[in-house]
Amino acid sequence: MKLAVSKFYEVMIWGERKDAPLFHVGVQTFSEDEAKTEALGQYRAHGFVNKIERIEVLSDLHIKPERKQQSLFEDFADLSLGYDIADIQGAAINLAITGVQRAHVKLEVALARWDELMGRGREALLRRYVGETDHRDENVVASEIGKRMIG
Repeated sequence: MKLAVSKFYEVMIWGERKDAPLFHVGVQTFSEDEAKTEALGQYRAHGFVNKIERIEVLSDLHIKPERKQQSLFEDFADLSLGYDIADIQGAAINLAITGVQRAHVKLEVALARWDELMGRGREALLRRYVGETDHRDENVVASEIGKRMIG
């Protein structure tokens, strides 16, 4: 007999606009149907009344890594609003350190991953300062959360 296991689902509720969902949320449930029901409940709890055209439920297998990262960034940034920027930076670096440490048992491998992450971050920072942003940078800066955090 198989045991039911809860999974992460990302639910996008779409309205008339095709370029941006009305609402999106990540939920931990046992099925896509439960994820849909949970997301609709959260949508209604926020007081939204827009007409829903469709609901898209993505399981962890179908969510692109970039989308997962963007969703986590948005959640972290949203939770960080109102905090001092030095505290946000400290929390972010501690998350990165913990993530690397948990993913890699050997110090050499962990340090290589750390160097890779810091190198990618350095390149993104350089692109933003010299104005040579690509689509990844533009999405962050143009996002509502990016506007509130960056100023």
